[in-house]
Amino acid sequence: AQERLSHRDFDTLTSDEWRALRHQIRSHRMPLATEPTRRLKTASHGTHADLRASARSAVRSGGDWTTWKYKKVVERRPPLVLLLDISGSMSAYSRAVLYFCHALLQSRERLQVFLFGTRLTNATRALRERDPDVAIAAISDQVVDWSGGTRIGAALAEFNRRWARRVLSGRATVLFVTDGLDHEAIDVLEIEMQRLRRFAHRLVWLNPLLRYTDFTPRARGVRAILPHVDAMLAAHNLDSLNAVGRELAAVTRRADRKSAGDTSWN
Repeated sequence: AQERLSHRDFDTLTSDEWRALRHQIRSHRMPLATEPTRRLKTASHGTHADLRASARSAVRSGGDWTTWKYKKVVERRPPLVLLLDISGSMSAYSRAVLYFCHALLQSRERLQVFLFGTRLTNATRALRERDPDVAIAAISDQVVDWSGGTRIGAALAEFNRRWARRVLSGRATVLFVTDGLDHEAIDVLEIEMQRLRRFAHRLVWLNPLLRYTDFTPRARGVRAILPHVDAMLAAHNLDSLNAVGRELAAVTRRADRKSAGDTSWN
């Protein structure tokens, strides 16, 4: 039953299946990737000899230089920023992604969550509530444009102006979750995607429309977004979200994909 549920499209689940799915996501924990920094810390062994500590040790031991002190590189998880479309066409998928992100918050400190429909909302603090059902219910009550319309370009413009410099430092990865079905101000959307691309170290598009095997980028909004992303991945069932989690858990220091239109993440 769990295997069958993991293949089901979020938009087709019954209330009982939703409860089972939430339980699966809540119980899932993943070790997320770390990256080396320029900082060093004291270690019993390592690749960097600590000359000062070794000299102090030698003085204390009467000139014995046979015992060396070392430092090793400090590793940390790079920032992760979620931009989640909560418009009507994305409602079921948005709720599932929020549960997925709540699970991420249990194992990751540097996660920022922003929701957008016709406006932008920072939901990071609300999602830190330990009980995901309570957190997501509170978010649904607070966000006035849940399951409403969508203005992707305007929301990105607000994010780039107010938040991008604050949260997209330190090799941040942006998970951009939307179906791209926006027909208003496409020129604004393209400009703001270019700006977001400059701020982010990696920009990954999670698109529920990839559930269709014959999906092609015909919509104007989709065509405006696609050239500026490093990867486009599915986000329509539990298997696809687990695949995203495995990518986040993999080694992140890879060759950057900067070429326009490249939709693979190798």
